[in-house]
Amino acid sequence: MRSSSFPVGIAIITAILLTLTGVAAFLAESGIAWPFRLGIVALAMAWIKGFLVAEHFMELRHAPLYLRLFVQLWLALACGGLMLAFW
Repeated sequence: MRSSSFPVGIAIITAILLTLTGVAAFLAESGIAWPFRLGIVALAMAWIKGFLVAEHFMELRHAPLYLRLFVQLWLALACGGLMLAFW
């Protein structure tokens, strides 16, 4: 009989995603960083979160390389476009 416990890998990825969200919220509210630097950090964290969601929750780690590269290119273009829009 199989155990129906929550997989540890999903719990770790979820904890990383929640931590990144918390750090981004803290940086936004604290006023520690300059706005442009904060934007770069926020978009970098958004790219990391998008990568983790795509790889682990959308199961792209088992997908063909061209599909994985397309998703990474889309994430890079979206983050780059946002950075250019607010520069």
